[in-house]
Amino acid sequence: LPRGSCSIIVQLRTGHVALRNYLKRFSHEESPLCLRCGARETPEHFLVFCARFTRER
Repeated sequence: LPRGSCSIIVQLRTGHVALRNYLKRFSHEESPLCLRCGARETPEHFLVFCARFTRER
């Protein structure tokens, strides 16, 4: 895999990825919730549950 792809995979697996739930911890976001559906925006939500990416899955 290209380095950029590996980096994103590691970020998703460790939870250290630029999603709202993580960014809220550092006051970079006002809310940890997904703008599309209102659930906590975690890597699991992003990869499995978010309706925003249903077509891509």
